[in-house]
Amino acid sequence: MDALSLMLAVAALAPAIYTHLRLGDFVRGARRVLALRLFLVALGVGVGVLAASATHDSPANVFVIGFGMVHLPPAILLMLKRWRGEGRS
Repeated sequence: MDALSLMLAVAALAPAIYTHLRLGDFVRGARRVLALRLFLVALGVGVGVLAASATHDSPANVFVIGFGMVHLPPAILLMLKRWRGEGRS
């Protein structure tokens, strides 16, 4: 189970990395980008801590999985905006 949670944790980092790399391409204004990044990080930390506290199996991996899963919906939206060729909003 530990190897599986490690693989899931590594995979869960992909949406978080993608979201933070592409957020500036689709959001207008440096202040809004910073606010969204801070919101996503705070929400990710909250979900990660909550998930890690609810498990006994490698809480660090579960924290990273929770952190990454928070970033999955924004990553999907940013991918769709990129595929559709949309600009900043």
